[in-house]
Amino acid sequence: MQVYELENGTKPTLNELESGGYLKEGTVCPNGSKITIGTDGRVSASDGNS
Repeated sequence: MQVYELENGTKPTLNELESGGYLKEGTVCPNGSKITIGTDGRVSASDGNS
């Protein structure tokens, strides 16, 4: 996220990170939790059970 923001001047969405090659499509945490990025730029992970 920091590299994207430095290069583009904005906080990225998960789609922008994937399409820009910063993350592989469908990237998940090592424990299998889904990665999400909020509108404020906060990265979080959830197991989908909440």
